[in-house]
Amino acid sequence: MKIGQNLIFDADDTLWENNIYYEEVREKFLSLTDALGVARAEVEEKIDVMEQRNIKLFGYGSENFIRSLKETYVFFAGHHDHLQQTLLQIESLGSALYNFRIEFLPRVVETLTALRERHRFLLLTKGDPREQRSKVHKSNLEKFFEHVVIVSEKNVAAYEQVVHDLSLDKSITWMIGNSPRSDINPALEAGLGAVYVPHAVTWHFERIPVRMDLPRLIVVEQFSDLVEHF
Repeated sequence: MKIGQNLIFDADDTLWENNIYYEEVREKFLSLTDALGVARAEVEEKIDVMEQRNIKLFGYGSENFIRSLKETYVFFAGHHDHLQQTLLQIESLGSALYNFRIEFLPRVVETLTALRERHRFLLLTKGDPREQRSKVHKSNLEKFFEHVVIVSEKNVAAYEQVVHDLSLDKSITWMIGNSPRSDINPALEAGLGAVYVPHAVTWHFERIPVRMDLPRLIVVEQFSDLVEHF
């Protein structure tokens, strides 16, 4: 068991549920497009294209996701008499993303409580700053973290910047999260340790192979397993 480590936690789908709400909205949207007679696979492919384009322009977050759904609908439906009504309906689907209740993953609060007695905690999340701050506030977990850092993208440069800004010793710093793309691989490549906590409904863009060839990787089955390592 390690003592006195810097533990950097991801938020969405590591501490609390997030992507399940996006999947629910996505399914309701596909029900709308079924009426257009377009194959779901084709619609889903277009959603991905729109999302990736809009992420580059506007960043991550629920507002951008809904924008991508609306643009996808217009692409397939064209302009018709009821278009504005349907776009408003799609916007209303977004309320589930703006206002969802924080649902912690199993034993998150108990595990954080046990670990904070012997470690330093930081939170690192990406997305729209206002939206991410709102989630952190609603979670009532701010008291656990010395710093809450919100970035536009989690890549090697972002981890290097956090290490520099907070004067972290890489040899005792670990990133803990569910996303190989954003939490695990770039942290390992930046010289940090990483703890991979898989989530069954991780966003498909975040699912890439974990860098098993790099040192200081720990894989756990669930969040509460952290107490066995730290």
